[in-house]
Amino acid sequence: MSADAVGRRAPQPNDMPGDIPELGSVGLAEGEPIWDRMAMYVRQRNLDLRLLLDGLDKWNRGFVPVTTFRRALGGAFGRQWLELAMTTEEFDSVVEPYLTRKPEVPGDPEAYVMWQMFANDVMKYAGDVNENEKYFSRTAKTIKQRVEHGSAMAPISAEARMAATRAAFANQCGFDDDTRAAAEAQ
Repeated sequence: MSADAVGRRAPQPNDMPGDIPELGSVGLAEGEPIWDRMAMYVRQRNLDLRLLLDGLDKWNRGFVPVTTFRRALGGAFGRQWLELAMTTEEFDSVVEPYLTRKPEVPGDPEAYVMWQMFANDVMKYAGDVNENEKYFSRTAKTIKQRVEHGSAMAPISAEARMAATRAAFANQCGFDDDTRAAAEAQ
């Protein structure tokens, strides 16, 4: 690991702004949990994360690799990304409920993030700052309760994760296993 003459560690590609003390700044909702800080910036800047995160989903599937999601999130918050000061631990805790699957052995492809669900939840948590509120799937009250109990979202089982992945795929492709089974039976 490289360092400068003073002994400060050089930033690495996967470092988040909150991991680097030299980037420390005083921002909105300083010292609050990450969900509150993100909500504050969404309200202050009147951001629509669905529109901002959509730019890097080239195939309109509703999920992107974690590295692409990290880059898209930084672009969505713009100049406030450094002030948000999200750490790697906070990023991992925020993204974990939205992962389609986790790599289990070395060589597995990286995980994908269901960015549309994430954007909907952040917008709902921020208090529906735009007119798309009727389309959001979860209520701000539920998310706030889950944050208060120590985790951003309820843990998701492997079966629920598989069902969500199948539903996302079926929604994008226009068919699902039941439709396929019905077509094969005829």
